[in-house]
Amino acid sequence: MLIFYSSFPKEFYRDVRNCIVANNTVSPGSYLMKSHEERNQVVFIGTLYKEKYLDKLIKNFIIFKIQTHSSIELTIIGTGPEKEKLSELVELNRAGNYIHFLGSMTDSRQKDEALSNAIFAVSLNQAGLSVLECFSRGVPFVTKKTAITGGERLAIDDGINGFLVEDEAEIVNILNLAVTNPIYFNELGLNAFKTYTTKWNHQNMVSKIAQGINVVTNDC
Repeated sequence: MLIFYSSFPKEFYRDVRNCIVANNTVSPGSYLMKSHEERNQVVFIGTLYKEKYLDKLIKNFIIFKIQTHSSIELTIIGTGPEKEKLSELVELNRAGNYIHFLGSMTDSRQKDEALSNAIFAVSLNQAGLSVLECFSRGVPFVTKKTAITGGERLAIDDGINGFLVEDEAEIVNILNLAVTNPIYFNELGLNAFKTYTTKWNHQNMVSKIAQGINVVTNDC
């Protein structure tokens, strides 16, 4: 019996009868439902690594701001080896009044509050447990279709609870959509929360693992 924490590797295994998927998950946050008028943040949450393409996110966000003069701001939660370079990029473009670095955030209540203001969360080249952290708080997630993932990217249903993009520049289109159709993003957030509570919660993970253990013990 093999237990996978996402459905992706199961597709490459011949005897699927001996496979169980127990979706990986995180402890849930609090879904602080706010109206679209109260949400004005795009949020990145995670370690600041070069491989996550945060520089490309920042550059495209600046393009969006120049084009639209929207009130939407970018909040970066986390720290890491790229922090200094990213801060210099923001300063060079005089974008410090709408791109904010909040540093590391480990307290769940702090994350609840920070993400309660989010229109959506984004991590262009990596989609890990932060997807589920955001979904558990009713925040849709945007990443690339080819993003590095442990399987959490599979929780994203394009256009339903987030977006899967082909390339980094598409983030500008999604930001423009958030300006013209903000109610849609509230719907995406509600769908994200439903995805977490129905498919990626602790109970589901534990029950699937227990199912696998029962199968093995009954076969002995």
